[in-house]
Amino acid sequence: CLDHEGEMITRLSGDDRYLHCLQEKLALDRVMGASLEDLAVEDLEGRKQVAALSIEARGEKELYWIVYRPEGMKEDVFYGTLELLRDASISFLQGKLMAYGAEARNLRDEADYRKMTRNAKMNQAMSRIVHLLDKGENIEDTLKEWLDAVCNYLALDTAQIFKVQEDEKYADVILEWRKAGENSYFERSTHVPAYAFLKKRRHLILNADSAMNPEFHEIFQIGVKAMMIFPAGPKEGGLMVALNHLQAHAFDEEEKSFAAEAVKVLDSILIRRIQKNSMEAVLDGMNSNVMIRDEVRRKLVYVNQAFQRTFANEIRTEELAWLWKDAAPETEEVLAYYDHREVFHEEKERWYDLMATD
Repeated sequence: CLDHEGEMITRLSGDDRYLHCLQEKLALDRVMGASLEDLAVEDLEGRKQVAALSIEARGEKELYWIVYRPEGMKEDVFYGTLELLRDASISFLQGKLMAYGAEARNLRDEADYRKMTRNAKMNQAMSRIVHLLDKGENIEDTLKEWLDAVCNYLALDTAQIFKVQEDEKYADVILEWRKAGENSYFERSTHVPAYAFLKKRRHLILNADSAMNPEFHEIFQIGVKAMMIFPAGPKEGGLMVALNHLQAHAFDEEEKSFAAEAVKVLDSILIRRIQKNSMEAVLDGMNSNVMIRDEVRRKLVYVNQAFQRTFANEIRTEELAWLWKDAAPETEEVLAYYDHREVFHEEKERWYDLMATD
């Protein structure tokens, strides 16, 4: 018996007196052609025959039987033998195909489960990252949480956020995340000699199979086997994010997409923070008292320095209701109910000009 590539599946078997005859007639170029019928029988000298029986499954030839009929064997026994081999082979192949089908289904189910689990983990990580857009804590804590969410999802060994200095000779390590047991690359966090790959300020994906590229020699020298680099924040004076594996790794499309989306959120966080700081600087420079209030939660969101100086005690005791108590006669409406009105502070015995908008 031979497989579809002509490799022997079984050894030659039968009456020892005829094995050499079968071996002589084992002409594979004649029995394995594309035009071979299911059964081909060749008559030999002295009422002897050799048969080639092909077994098909899934539209392809899978097995070949080469059978020799010696002179003393009756023809009906010979053809009965061929039928037995055909039936046994088809049953065998059907069983194998069923087993392969069941195995394929199991593998598919496992792959679907892994994909579902991975998607759930990715969505959870991205939800945590997007939530940082509305966090009011200091920027360092925000960056720490962003790095932690990204690194845990990607199962990284280390990650850094760099700020390349203007002369491009040095960089500052703004933050570094390390898996438990991993050491830092850096003896200090400021004025660190800048790596060449940081100075280019461009997106870079480096997999373990990129080791032969001389451009990445510096990266492999420091022990990184795989890395993703992203510029982050505004282009002028922006940051560089490095996500590293210290073991051989090849980033797949899901990992690349997740990292790219996470960096987009980081860009928005940084830009919003810059805009907020710029706006606060403008408002703090004003002599007028400025207040921003969340009308849904009834809480102060921001007051400028002039407001803090003028109403420090009222802010501390949360007694600012006099500013909007006359906004509606029966129900508490938004502060913007009146665009412009005068309000009276009883303890200070002073009138204030109030302009409000939503």
